[in-house]
Amino acid sequence: MHGRVIYLAGALGAVLLATLACQISTGGRVPPTRLAPDSTDTVEDLEKDWESALRTAAETGQFTLTINEDQLSSLVAKSLEESEEALLTQPAVFLRDGQIQIYGQAEQSPVTARFYAAITPVISPGGQLSLEVTLVEVGPIPAPDFIQRRVSTFITRAFEGILGPNATRIHFLSFNVDDGLITIVGEIR
Repeated sequence: MHGRVIYLAGALGAVLLATLACQISTGGRVPPTRLAPDSTDTVEDLEKDWESALRTAAETGQFTLTINEDQLSSLVAKSLEESEEALLTQPAVFLRDGQIQIYGQAEQSPVTARFYAAITPVISPGGQLSLEVTLVEVGPIPAPDFIQRRVSTFITRAFEGILGPNATRIHFLSFNVDDGLITIVGEIR
């Protein structure tokens, strides 16, 4: 009888450990709350805004484009859905303190960790934009360089995707990130 109890306790312990192993969560940064309620802005709205900005640039030589957090979150989510390598789910983009901040869940079975990336836009003296990844964290630790490079490539491609064939013809005059908005001023050359 005593042997059966020990066997049963061992079996229950193994089931418990297997259950825990399948649900390991390593933690990480928690996204801030939104400054304003989520809206229904989508990638399609962003594309329409960009087309309008291009028409303005054709008339005046200069454009201004404003992108909000929901539009950029939608763009990142769409780009992730189209990517074969995407390990990030539930993306949420926040535009604060001069940075594009991306939060989400990184999943590699059986481990789930919060994901965080901080991206700083930099305009060269020649008007070229680069989106510099300044920090990537998976869970509570900084990600290795190869992951930072993948994030940089991904975000650059997503942004260039919305700009379309004009991406290489844009001379950026300013790219401001603050209070939930990106405001871009530029010229098409």
